[in-house]
Amino acid sequence: MTARWTSIVVAVFHCLLAVATSAFAEEPTGFLEWAWGTPKATLEGKFLLPRCKNRPSEPTEPAVCGSYQLGDIQILSLRLNFKPDDALSGYVMYFHKDSYAKMLDAATAKFGAPTQPTLWQWQWPSGTTALLLERCGSRASGPSPAEQQLGDRTSFIYDAFPCLIVANQALRDWQSKEAERKRDERKKGF
Repeated sequence: MTARWTSIVVAVFHCLLAVATSAFAEEPTGFLEWAWGTPKATLEGKFLLPRCKNRPSEPTEPAVCGSYQLGDIQILSLRLNFKPDDALSGYVMYFHKDSYAKMLDAATAKFGAPTQPTLWQWQWPSGTTALLLERCGSRASGPSPAEQQLGDRTSFIYDAFPCLIVANQALRDWQSKEAERKRDERKKGF
């Protein structure tokens, strides 16, 4: 009888732990207080220009915030994506490799347990995804996750650094269509 009660207590403890963990985990719904869909002009005027001292970015490029502090993690480059409709749809944070464990802890605390732990990837029913990479420019074949997020604008020094990539469904759909369009263009070139 004692072994059975011990098993029940352990099972209940694990259930409570799972509920407690999921209660603190949350899906990204934007960046800081700005929700997905916030117009680019709003973020430039209220966040990028005052906090990052940036000039307005070109319409086809992501907005970039140079040095940014996330708790005790120094973000080397924060890139906000506004595809497809000039509205906030994703972001990429590049940071030093010695902060990778801290970022993993921060992402897990914020997003909960990864849906694919071997890849450090999170995915929610809405289609929003988050991906933590030890080296943002690494890939086996095809475009890297950073290239998918940023389009052709990935030839910069941060490719060798770790990054956290967060994208909503609208951005991911746009990326798929853009990749298909580029494949079709390459086929026509032959």
